[in-house]
This record gives sequence, structure tokens and C-alpha cells, in this order.
Amino acid sequence: MTLTADRKTIFITNPDTKEAHSLYKYGKSVEFDDDTQQDVFTPSNINISTIKDVYNAAQLQSKLNNISCQVEYGLMFAFLSSFDVDGPLTNVLSYRCCNFRLNRDTGLCSNSSCASSLADTTEQTLTFDMRVSLSDHTGTVAGTYLTNNLVQELLGCTVDEFMQLPEARKTDLKWSYLLEKCKVYFKVVPSGFNGANNTLRLLACERADPKEVYNNFKLV
Repeated sequence: MTLTADRKTIFITNPDTKEAHSLYKYGKSVEFDDDTQQDVFTPSNINISTIKDVYNAAQLQSKLNNISCQVEYGLMFAFLSSFDVDGPLTNVLSYRCCNFRLNRDTGLCSNSSCASSLADTTEQTLTFDMRVSLSDHTGTVAGTYLTNNLVQELLGCTVDEFMQLPEARKTDLKWSYLLEKCKVYFKVVPSGFNGANNTLRLLACERADPKEVYNNFKLV
């Protein structure tokens, strides 16, 4: 069956319906492996040295809540107020197939078009899949997604190496960044749905130079 549009077809942009909101929630629940997407978020594909606009947490949260926001890049100096690499593995790692998370109940790919899923077989890849909170004197931006590559860069190890670490070492890694002042580069992506928050992705994270923090300090 092929769908076609005629003169009687009505297209509604950003529909405010139960079905549309359900579809949006599903889209928000599926995280893509940024290395293979056309709109790439990884530092290797974006020249972060060109990002100059500095935001504080309150300003960034305002961007995330702005329904008319366009794609924007920026940086902020913030503390990692949550970085739970020593927490439950389900909050740090996830299995993926064709860049989609596996359904935890069925173990199958959540992409309905995936050939492996249709054949009831799934090619599993274990990746880092976690979120952090960014805080400064103006507030906190919670639930910020870290890409697999960025987590590997921060921890200095692969997923397989991380799995072999004792809990004490994971805690050491956690405190090497937790509550440390960092320079964070980010990208804000519009949600496309009225009333829905935009998406924040971190492009890079490094320990901040105290002098640079002082020179870019914003009271509000």
C-alpha cells in the first residue's frame, strides 16, 4: 500500500494530540549513537574552537524551555553535580542495535524497521549511556546526555575496560570530575513539538582554567 496526498489531504504541523505526544515521548526515550548520525554531535565533527558564546545554567535552561529556539551552540563553566559512574550499570551502560536502545523487556531492537528485530535476532553492542547534571551559582541543568565517545574520553577507558574495574576505582573516577569546575561545550537542538523542552547534547567537557572562569564569570 502506498500513501499519497491529494487536494483533500490536511497536514497539521506540531499537532497537539494524545498520539502526537506519545510519539514525542517515544522519540525522547530513544537515544542515538551520535557517531553515525547525519547531525553529528561529537567533537571530531565540530570545531569547538569556533564556539564563543558563554552561558550560565539559568540562561541555558531558558534556551531549553524556549519553544521557538533554533539550533544553537555555546559553552558554560559549571560543576558536574551528578556523575554517577559508580552507580547501577543500567544508569551507565546500555545495549544497542543499529543505534537504538534494546527493549529491556524483550531484548529486541526498539527500531521497528530494524532487519534484525524483524527476524527476532539482535546484534547487541554495549555502550556508555549516561546523563549528568551541570550546576553553577544560577541553578542546575539536569539530565544532560553524554555520548559514548565523550564518556570514554572522560574516563580514559573503553566499555570493556570499565566493566573490569573494581568499584573503588569507579568511585575514584567519579570524584575526579564530580564537583570539579569544567568547561563544557554544548549544542541545543529544537524539539519540534510545541510545549516540549529542547534537547541538550554535550560536545566536549574539560577541566576549566580558573583564570578563564574568572574572566567569563556572569552574575546573572
